[in-house]
Amino acid sequence: MEEEKEIWGIKCGLEVGDKVKKCCKDLGIQSILPVLSSREKKENGFLWIPLSRRWNEEEEKEIKESIPSFKGKSEENSSSFGFIQCDRWDSLSAFLSQHEDELDSKSIQQLKKKMNHKSPQQELISKMKEKNQRKGDEDETRWNIKWNDKLPQRWEKIGKIIIIKKLDDEIESFKREIGESILEILPSMETVVMDLDGIHGELRQPKIEVIASKRENTEGSITQTVHKEGGIEFELDVSQVMFASGNGTERMHFGALKAKGETIVDMFAGIGYFSVPLSVSSQCSTLFSIEKNPLSHHWLVKNLKRNKGSCEMIPLLGDNRVVGNEALKRADRILMGYIPTPKEFLGRAFQFLKEEGGMIHYHHVCHKEEYQIMAKEHLIEAAKEWLSSSSYVDRDEKGKPMTWQVGDRVFRLEAFRVVKSFAPKLFHCVADIRISIE
Repeated sequence: MEEEKEIWGIKCGLEVGDKVKKCCKDLGIQSILPVLSSREKKENGFLWIPLSRRWNEEEEKEIKESIPSFKGKSEENSSSFGFIQCDRWDSLSAFLSQHEDELDSKSIQQLKKKMNHKSPQQELISKMKEKNQRKGDEDETRWNIKWNDKLPQRWEKIGKIIIIKKLDDEIESFKREIGESILEILPSMETVVMDLDGIHGELRQPKIEVIASKRENTEGSITQTVHKEGGIEFELDVSQVMFASGNGTERMHFGALKAKGETIVDMFAGIGYFSVPLSVSSQCSTLFSIEKNPLSHHWLVKNLKRNKGSCEMIPLLGDNRVVGNEALKRADRILMGYIPTPKEFLGRAFQFLKEEGGMIHYHHVCHKEEYQIMAKEHLIEAAKEWLSSSSYVDRDEKGKPMTWQVGDRVFRLEAFRVVKSFAPKLFHCVADIRISIE
């Protein structure tokens, strides 16, 4: 962050610091600057959480409501419950001059290191300003742009490829110069593409444009790459298939999961986001990986072979409601990694489960107030149809909340994870639900 740029931050009591920090991260307003802590570690201690911008009224309300004991109190009358306030400073230097005596030395060192280090985004601003100066009087009007406000503030790295969001109309004519500048700043990268319109359709297909590349312009070579993550290699073409880098923690989750001897069905396998890590380290016996998109299925097969999984791997091409009959009543575990919701596929998932039941990892997008509830409602509705039963009863037990029964089947929510923020106030979540027979 440049020193001359204003900064916003939330100052809050240590007691509430972790909850406030998590809420800011979920809302997507926490900046890249380090979270700082005070020298005082007791009752009057605080955290300073840097923000990428000022919170709005709804975000302020959500952050404060995440603290059960918060009663609208201020710093002056704070007690062990902590306090929450949002402040603005003209620059990082102004912030330090006001608070340096209150912060611990380690926090100050972290912040000063950030101040002296230019982020790739700051380097991009500098590069474009340099190009502007080199142009001299040539087309001066065209270059009369406030680069700080228009250039990409972040980008996604997939292997050797950089993906940036669609550029503002005012600077789209500079896309070649912007792409070339990014490659100069990140010399290990080879291609820059612009995401024109996100991921579309049931087959989750991207729409991109190459704006700069070091590679020769031969078919398939410019947008093809190998992305390495947690010891796994994913080969793909970013012009053909999606790769959600924000789902990295969930891929790591399945990379660490142990399912010795299990039969697993991945109903929406894509290029192998979860199937490949499972094939390598879960110790499962058999893995059915089903994918409807022929392009994704092509990369799925390549990635399963590339990573040399130790189980029996059966990649299938087609709609999982049609193909995969060989997996019926065989699955100990089912992955339903399709958003915003795979609700309409639950009937097929129940068919894949063994008679005695098993685990369903159910992905969905919901509001915070729907955490756990949405997944439960979806499974109740689908189970009633599957079992031809209207019988439903809550069976929540002490220490085992969110247990219910439909017909002779017992459903228990064993874990619930928030993968990432999906959109304002919407979150990509996963519910791990164990199904058994009463």
